[in-house]
Order: sequence, then structure tokens, then C-alpha cells
Amino acid sequence: MLKIVESSPTRLVLKDQRGWATLFAWLFTLISAGAWLFFVAQIIPIIESSYARDGMLWVMVVVIFFSLISALVVLGVLVTRHFGYGIHCHFDRTAETITLEHIGIFHPVKKEYSIYAIGHVDTEHNTEIGVYGVFLVMKNGERLPLASFYEVDEAEMKTVINEIRTFIRG
Repeated sequence: MLKIVESSPTRLVLKDQRGWATLFAWLFTLISAGAWLFFVAQIIPIIESSYARDGMLWVMVVVIFFSLISALVVLGVLVTRHFGYGIHCHFDRTAETITLEHIGIFHPVKKEYSIYAIGHVDTEHNTEIGVYGVFLVMKNGERLPLASFYEVDEAEMKTVINEIRTFIRG
């Protein structure tokens, strides 16, 4: 959930870091890495005997399972990094910019916009899954997604939106 980290007349910093999601992604990564180690430890002692008996079929099965387990470990690392980094939104009146940062696949992605390019803050409500989306709507019509809030967090969402609106007007 997007939270206010710093609020002053010249600076507003918002961060959205998912602590529980990071923990579960880290556990998934740990379990996947353990499965990878277990697979490697079990396969090494029987390489010669199984290859002599089953030939290339056995090699293909080992390669497929090794690739799948390795992909799970890599996926877990990427998801853990994504949730751990989160989204950072910096409004800076002194520099007259808005900076949005999030993690890409390999490195953080940083986008800067002029603070004067913001038209307004908008929300969308998806009743099917009970989630609100918060967007910065730019004067050129572009919609920048900031965060999502569950319906139970509606009060926190309104607080964040009011803080953004106050900062933009101020």
C-alpha cells in the first residue's frame, strides 16, 4: 500500500513496498533453491549408471527438470526483488519534478515529469475484486499508475490522495 514517508512544503515522498509479498516471494525462492540443490545432489551420483542404461532420454529428462527448477529460482529472485523495492514517488517543488521509480527486470527504472504537467489525481474502483487504482492524470491525457488499494484500505487511500492534491495545489 502506498504510504506517506515524508511530507513537507517542498517535498512529498510516497513508497509502496509490499512486506508480506516480499516475505512470501523470499520463501518461494528459498524453497525453489532448496529443490534445486536437492535435485543436483540426487542426480550427480547416478549420472553414469542411468546414462548407460537409458541414454539420451535420461539426459533430456534431467535437462528439462534442471531448467524448470532453475527457472523457478530465477523467477523467485526477480519477484522478491520487485516486491522488496516497490514503487517510490517523489514530488519535489524545489526541482519542480515528480520522479517515479520502480524496479525493472535488471535495474531500477526512473521516470521524471514536470510537476506542472499533472492535471489531477484520479481513482478507479474495480468492484469485482474490490480494489481501487490511484492514477496521476497528466495534462496531455497520459495516466500514470501510482498504486492499488483494497476496499478495506479506503481511508488510507483518501489520506494519500488528499496529501497529493494538497501538495500539487500548494
